[in-house]
Amino acid sequence: DGLSAIGNSVHGIQVQGSTGGIVIGGNRLTEGNIISNSGIHGINLDPGADNSIIKGNIIGSDINGTAFFGNGVIGFVAKSNNLIIGGTSNNEGNIIVDSRNTAVGCGLLLANASNAIVRGNLIGLGLTLAAMPNFAEGINISVENLGMTATNNKIEYNTIAYNLGHGVNVGDALPIVELGAGGTVSNNDEFGNYIRYNSIYCNVMKGISLNKLAASIPDRGNADKATPVVNTGTSTSTFVNGTASPNDSIHIYVMSTCSNCNTNPQGKTFVAAVKADGAGLWSYTSGSAFGGSITVTATDASNNTSEFATCLTLPVELVSLKAETMSNQSVLVSWVTAMELNNDHFEIERSANGSAFQLIGTVKGAGNFSGLLSYSFQDNAPETGTNYYRLKQVDFNGHFEYSSIVAAAITNDQSVQIFPNPASSEFSVLLKERSDKVYKIAMTDLLGKTVREISFSSQDVLKVDTKDISEGQYVLKVTDGLDVFIQRVEVAK
Repeated sequence: DGLSAIGNSVHGIQVQGSTGGIVIGGNRLTEGNIISNSGIHGINLDPGADNSIIKGNIIGSDINGTAFFGNGVIGFVAKSNNLIIGGTSNNEGNIIVDSRNTAVGCGLLLANASNAIVRGNLIGLGLTLAAMPNFAEGINISVENLGMTATNNKIEYNTIAYNLGHGVNVGDALPIVELGAGGTVSNNDEFGNYIRYNSIYCNVMKGISLNKLAASIPDRGNADKATPVVNTGTSTSTFVNGTASPNDSIHIYVMSTCSNCNTNPQGKTFVAAVKADGAGLWSYTSGSAFGGSITVTATDASNNTSEFATCLTLPVELVSLKAETMSNQSVLVSWVTAMELNNDHFEIERSANGSAFQLIGTVKGAGNFSGLLSYSFQDNAPETGTNYYRLKQVDFNGHFEYSSIVAAAITNDQSVQIFPNPASSEFSVLLKERSDKVYKIAMTDLLGKTVREISFSSQDVLKVDTKDISEGQYVLKVTDGLDVFIQRVEVAK
């Protein structure tokens, strides 16, 4: 009935000899097998079963993909070449769960196997996507015998989660056999294994590991492919960059947080693929916020995929940033954040040309905070013309990132003429419009403190005494009660 745990004492399905080109399963709803509760392996394909297809099967559970009916050792052992495991159509992926040997109980073991395509499978989680972990790795790519290889396998579009070992391990599954036989450790046994477009998360150990052996023994998997580095992203959470080996293919993934289930690097949601340049530099700009923490893998021209890079949490999610010209000819820079992590402070920078920026102020950050926060900084001495602004967000550890750039314009109102400017002891004010109106002048410093208030007729040339006014920049506001004219004046002794 597909609901009872009735297994075989050895393997659920065993294929021996040169029996190639077979098909095990099909569409899971109509042709798939339930291969569970066997004493050793669910499926065991010995050498010679090349060019076979295994799809749509439930291995280690019931017909609903929810019961824990695990096989005794490994869910699926494949020792043949050119296999297709899973598929791209609905219900062609296998469900491989609850393999129960605590030492080697992986979901899928590609042992001495090459040129397999492993695609669209659920490994370590059931049909409802609930955790049904295999007791070791989700997928293990390895050699079992001296002189054998496991190469050019493609692991793609699978969901690999909750397994009690690594999500995917590329390395020696049975090191005692090989080392005990007098073999030497090298990086040449398992190589060219392409791991891409998968959703890998919440495995107890690494998402991808190139070394299951002791730390004193060199990595064996994928020719010890170097792990890339994620350097920084902008506080808008739409830009990320880093370094890798020259010309590597970089695959970018997002997790909700770096410690989503544990701190081992893993990648749940694939975002994009980019290519490193000849110097190993890469970057990516998204059309929208990433909405989480970033990790990447690197794959070289020989299809060796690396482990996941150390996860980067973008420290500040910037919701908005704007610059507004105020009535007193100052500029108000304001921004809103939705999340802050280890955020020490913001530095506000201004530029007259959009490229050469200088620091004009600092605003303290919130440290760690989840929720909306509003900030502002008033630039009381912008340049005449267009002013460009950006934020430099700085962590407690000194790590920083820049925001996008916003701009605000300051116009020079020709309705009011001031001369000389700068002024030492006095300056004159002349209105372009000559009438009988009475105007009021307010002269304020950049903090808004009034240092002069005068009334005069627009037919007069007003002289303003500055002998007792300190050096610096001032704002002159001229009004008749309806119209307001703004000009800047500098006092220089």
